[in-house]
Amino acid sequence: MTKPTSIIWRTGKKVVLRPHQEEDLSSYQSWINDPEINQYLMVIWPMSMTGQRKWFETASSSTTDDIQVAVCTKEGVLIGNMAMHINIRKRSAATGTLIGSKAHHNQGYATDAKMLLLDYAFNWLGLRKVTSSILSLNGASKSYATKCGYRHMATIEQEHFREGKWIDEEQYVVFRDDWLPLWEQYKQDL
Repeated sequence: MTKPTSIIWRTGKKVVLRPHQEEDLSSYQSWINDPEINQYLMVIWPMSMTGQRKWFETASSSTTDDIQVAVCTKEGVLIGNMAMHINIRKRSAATGTLIGSKAHHNQGYATDAKMLLLDYAFNWLGLRKVTSSILSLNGASKSYATKCGYRHMATIEQEHFREGKWIDEEQYVVFRDDWLPLWEQYKQDL
């Protein structure tokens, strides 16, 4: 469990988004190496602490084109991380989310965190659309993406190999104009 932090980037109904901290590394390494978690990720190879540290060095130096943050409960418990890779020329971005704490799955934490990230994308950066790639077997991610206004855009058949079979990758997209009414409702509930 991570102690509550005074470093807060965004606060939602259930979560706080903040910069990564070095003490997060062991949790990240544990989650990315957990077969129950990484079956839904694009990265499936074993992650050593050296590799995790290299990732941390890159992730903790977020730029205007690459935003990466830790996802914590309001009480400061680290439960995952998120990334947004921005293409400013196209005014678009691609996001990824990992809620690694199994105790916090299917409770709305990912939805809350994604709404905060989309607020930044659409209302602070002026982006027009955000996409997310989701493995077809990941029903939880498809569900929360839909709650955040995403819609299915395309299926790339047999794109990833898992447990002896090919899995489709599904592309989801949300446009700013479609998302704004959801944001207005979200803000009322804050």
